[in-house]
Amino acid sequence: MKKADKISLSTMYFLSIGGLCCWLLVLSPLLKNYGYESYVAAFFALVALATALSPILAGVLVDYKFAARSVISTLSLLTCIFVILNYWILKNEWAVQWLFISFFLSSFFSAPILSLVGFLALRTLKSDKSKIGNMFVWGTISWIITGCLMSFVFKIENDAKAFLLCAIFYLLASIMAFKLPRDEKKGSSDLSLLDRLGGKGWSQLANPNVNGYLIALFCCSISLAAFFSYVPLQLTQMGLSNVAAKMTLAQVLEVVILLSFSKWLKMIKDWWLIFIGVTCVLLRYILFSLVNGESDLILMWVGVTLHGLSFCFFIVVGQIYIEKRVLPTIRAQSQALLTQLSTGLSMFIGFFLCGWWYDKTVGQHGIEAWNEFWLLLIVPILIGWLIFVLGYKKGHKADN
Repeated sequence: MKKADKISLSTMYFLSIGGLCCWLLVLSPLLKNYGYESYVAAFFALVALATALSPILAGVLVDYKFAARSVISTLSLLTCIFVILNYWILKNEWAVQWLFISFFLSSFFSAPILSLVGFLALRTLKSDKSKIGNMFVWGTISWIITGCLMSFVFKIENDAKAFLLCAIFYLLASIMAFKLPRDEKKGSSDLSLLDRLGGKGWSQLANPNVNGYLIALFCCSISLAAFFSYVPLQLTQMGLSNVAAKMTLAQVLEVVILLSFSKWLKMIKDWWLIFIGVTCVLLRYILFSLVNGESDLILMWVGVTLHGLSFCFFIVVGQIYIEKRVLPTIRAQSQALLTQLSTGLSMFIGFFLCGWWYDKTVGQHGIEAWNEFWLLLIVPILIGWLIFVLGYKKGHKADN
């Protein structure tokens, strides 16, 4: 890989994750501050719905029609525009319906960006996939820096100005996209309607080499919907301030793992790394369910820290695992499918499940019911864990 390509991809990870962090970490307290606490689950469901629709369509465009960097640049610019509109609607106290529409569109255009950058990084790395950790680490660094900026410098954890900072990240990403490696595509006029809607990407669910991982990812992500939407609320109720910064600082472990990513991939087979990752997902929610008050706060922080390890081994290694086992002509769609299953359809279900269960537990009984809240959410993760372990088949790599 050329040094210029590595710098551009690392910068794109930094900007894309920074933009995501600006609203994802603070959306729950921000909505509460503006009087929309009852809509928290609905707004996160909008994110999931947008992610269920747009990534696979963007993947089709990249696989068959346009250069990846052109699509990334356009999506980043459109995201910037609608993120600014989110700020405008909140500050001018427009009806919540307008915020729903604007927020959905900003999520719709931003959802495919990371999967397309990941596809481009894997394609550029070719045979040396282990170096992807060196690029992913810049996303983690961005997450930590952005969280600290929002909490300690700009103090905008509960302010609509968080969307303005988000817009700056996406505007810079739109410009930086033209520095990404070239990935020119020729037009294809013989695509069926199913192909144009990403049918070949979804066909991977029938692929015995990868469907165990994909189904496990779907099941686990149902419960993962609660992490960003409800962990900040619980920590706030437990008397903590500057939650955004503290949640990002807990991900230092993620940086350490990504910096040594090549060694992990050389020492341990990718299936076993994914097994470690999905086991950490399960352990994390078990720890959350054991928290009974401020005296157990350490259990919360261990669980939050495990999020970084889960991401590295369950998600990042999963991208490599899938990329090795699908045909080159549908790799952008397959990476997009991971986004849809991890933050799309599964979380759409998850946000409604978590919202309903939150109302039944913490909403009615207060802070004492948090352990009951997390206990139910262990079930989908346990199902995903079992499917991944029992459904393993020794798959072959796809032909290049």
